[in-house]
Amino acid sequence: MKNNININGLLIGFLAGGAVGAIVALLTTPKNGKEFRSEIKRK
Repeated sequence: MKNNININGLLIGFLAGGAVGAIVALLTTPKNGKEFRSEIKRK
């Protein structure tokens, strides 16, 4: 039973961390996707 609780906590931690990371990435991206892709193509 204790092992199951640890696995659930780990899964919740990964999901919460992924959600926070995605939100931070979206909020801090300097350019939209079209501008970013065209810049990469130029390099």
